[in-house]
Amino acid sequence: MNNEDLINIINYIEHPEIPLSLKELGILSFIKFDDSIVTVIFALPDLSIPNRKDIANSVRIMAESFGYKFEYDFRKMSVDENKKYLSLLK
Repeated sequence: MNNEDLINIINYIEHPEIPLSLKELGILSFIKFDDSIVTVIFALPDLSIPNRKDIANSVRIMAESFGYKFEYDFRKMSVDENKKYLSLLK
């Protein structure tokens, strides 16, 4: 399996509390591969949400199963990203 395979799998990881994928919700903001490291930036509607670590861990588990070291960070969604996110929750 390669980077593309991992990206395809990550794109289908569901939010822990919402029956939609992180990609559909706009939470997967950035994925970068650098040698044996995969870096992911998660866009969240609110940086204080309590399940943010669960969201990151769901991707971490998959990345590590492919043999990658996992690095991540969070950022707040833009106004447009947040509108799209909220529209999907209806």
